[in-house]
Amino acid sequence: MHILLLGASIVVATLQSLFSRLYSDRYPRATGMASALAYAVFYGAFIGLATLALATYYQTSPEKDAEYSGPRVQSATADGGTVTLAFTHTGSGLKSLNTNGTLTGFEIAGTDGTYYPAEATIDGETVVLTCTQVAQPATVRYAWTWFPEVSLGNAEGYPAFPFELAIAN
Repeated sequence: MHILLLGASIVVATLQSLFSRLYSDRYPRATGMASALAYAVFYGAFIGLATLALATYYQTSPEKDAEYSGPRVQSATADGGTVTLAFTHTGSGLKSLNTNGTLTGFEIAGTDGTYYPAEATIDGETVVLTCTQVAQPATVRYAWTWFPEVSLGNAEGYPAFPFELAIAN
């Protein structure tokens, strides 16, 4: 971890120096603010990448059992017209990231491949979907648009990853 922080500090110092040399004559008052902004952005990015590397490659994290990712869908099962989604990386639990507490962005399709919006509720470590337009669900997807409204995340604040998944019966 200390090696990664040292590397991040060297990169930030180099970028600050480069920015100061390139723009100090043209923008003398902006140099200090831009250097501080560059430091904050790059230092935060390197800390995030270091935590991710420790968690995924070395199977450890700076804080034991600290969550480093948003929820990822693990499986989808159907029971009649109801679909249950199981997730990994739920951390301290699933939650809605919307201010009104609703979950949006879930869609269910039948065997014809036509997707319809689904009503979603959180039930522990799973999300339960219902859709009156689809009697026999075949596939499910979440946040599957160009600019999705992300509404599902974990209690740590990380958003769920978009997905499209076939439903196991």
